[in-house]
Amino acid sequence: YCGATPQPNGWRDDWLEFYRDQRLGHLLRLAVDHRGVPGAERRAFERLLTRLPEWLATDPEPPALIHGDLWAGNVHVAPDGAPGLIDPAVSYSHREAELGMMALFGGFGSRTWAAYEAAWPLQPGWRERLPLYTLFHVLNHYVLFGGPYGPQAWATVRRFVGAP
Repeated sequence: YCGATPQPNGWRDDWLEFYRDQRLGHLLRLAVDHRGVPGAERRAFERLLTRLPEWLATDPEPPALIHGDLWAGNVHVAPDGAPGLIDPAVSYSHREAELGMMALFGGFGSRTWAAYEAAWPLQPGWRERLPLYTLFHVLNHYVLFGGPYGPQAWATVRRFVGAP
């Protein structure tokens, strides 16, 4: 689960296939079924799914075990200063996928991002790919809560594939 949304986690050898089918495609189906997605936006989203290899090229990085729903509200500090993480949506994914939720609502300062980059430098272009990972969480929020999250998701899709 990611929040209250079931998420399939079957193993895929291909990261793009996993992200397309078990993350974005899965949420698009849920959005269509539970919230409604206008036809033009659905077609644009489907174009995005077919064009993902243009932006999320397969690279030699191995899958990483990620928290999957890492935002400031899911990070706690124990009395001794040790960090603790709650409410995971765990999967083996490309590590850049973890950054999507971290960026969506903020809460992680420049020191966090610098420490991540120092410990395991990100591949060039990660900032350009970040909206594709944030899209998963925006669409999940649309499925869960409706409201402005749908238009926010469609704006991200248009950024990559143009108007519907």
